[in-house]
Amino acid sequence: MKTIYVTGSTGKAGQYIVQNLLDNGYNVVGIDKNPPGDTGIVQPQDYTFKTVDVTEFGQVLSSMQGCDAVIHMAAITNPIIAPEHEVFRVNMTSTWNILESAESLGIAKIVLASSVNAIGAIFSKNVTARPYFPIDELQPTFAEDAYSLGKWLGEEMAEAFVRRRPGKVQIASVRFHGLMDQKRQSELNAASK
Repeated sequence: MKTIYVTGSTGKAGQYIVQNLLDNGYNVVGIDKNPPGDTGIVQPQDYTFKTVDVTEFGQVLSSMQGCDAVIHMAAITNPIIAPEHEVFRVNMTSTWNILESAESLGIAKIVLASSVNAIGAIFSKNVTARPYFPIDELQPTFAEDAYSLGKWLGEEMAEAFVRRRPGKVQIASVRFHGLMDQKRQSELNAASK
């Protein structure tokens, strides 16, 4: 049975990812700075939680040992909740540590949480018209803020790690637009009434 390493495992998306992996027969090593609390995960025998600071390379490397694939969800997800220098430091350092650890351990399949903001969007001060539609992965970036720039650079970093191990690693950077759970949807519905 494959073991999947999931950072941000107690976060909004992370807990759903963990549960889906468990439901589909995977073992999961969940990583987060916050303990899981009551996430509702129903298969604890297949789930190992570790408190890890993803900005600390040694912690990431040691906690990733024995895993077969990585899903990196941990990040400061909004540049408004922390100073920009901290958003950039945490998001860039954690992505480097995940990719470097996976490379050191020979892990060949990695999914990185990116963002539609990698091309510069909602957080940019100077919103720029897009050169073409539909937007695809070749769309140039107009990122200005620390979060958006960090997501774009994270994708570039992933490409560099693929170049370092040609034909030996697959990395998918998924550009999420927004993550909405039922609780958040209910809040938005109530606010619009």
